[in-house]
Amino acid sequence: MTLPPIVADMEVLLAQALAEALAPLGFVRVQASPRGEVWHSLQRTNALGTQYLRPFVWRRDEYDENAGYFCDIWLEVRDRRVERVIQQCTPHEANQPTALLKFSSSVQEDDRVVDSPEALKTFAAHVKAWLLASLPITEDMAQLDALVNGDRQEVDFMKLLVSCAPLVIAYLGRNPNFDNMVMRADERYASDPGDPVSAPIRIAVHLRTRVKLEPRPAG
Repeated sequence: MTLPPIVADMEVLLAQALAEALAPLGFVRVQASPRGEVWHSLQRTNALGTQYLRPFVWRRDEYDENAGYFCDIWLEVRDRRVERVIQQCTPHEANQPTALLKFSSSVQEDDRVVDSPEALKTFAAHVKAWLLASLPITEDMAQLDALVNGDRQEVDFMKLLVSCAPLVIAYLGRNPNFDNMVMRADERYASDPGDPVSAPIRIAVHLRTRVKLEPRPAG
């Protein structure tokens, strides 16, 4: 067997290989993203929410069909604990994922090369290993906060433009910088003449008054 020369066919083949490798983790193939986009992808749903895998395929060389492909996987996490707050306070952001993790951010460029059927199997195995390490982090709010926000005093502004989810994650993860993050987000948030209370402040008030933090793990 050789790899298909057409990118669209390779996308199907990649989704199939991933589905076989990731079935033990509970992922199944789906034909659309949570936002309704047509995409050969995979998804898993559990008590905490949905984990959606969005594969990407590019030619390594547009003029050489035998050069193979670069592949990447984006993990879009949709955590119900965070989404409940977003739906209450900023419902226009409800279609955005809670957090986004990229396979390419954790591996070398060579690990993304798929130029043979054997390389495709190796790539799928690497993705499985990455998920085995990453999924537990996304389920623990403190670890997810460390991944999304780190030890910064404010939320990454590019992330804030998309969603206030990082603020919710910071609060649920007991980030000691939460109050500073809210104040700085409020300063940078576009003002709305019809609503003097910014989304970051609205979310902070909701969290402080309506959301009970989970107990710290023992030990």
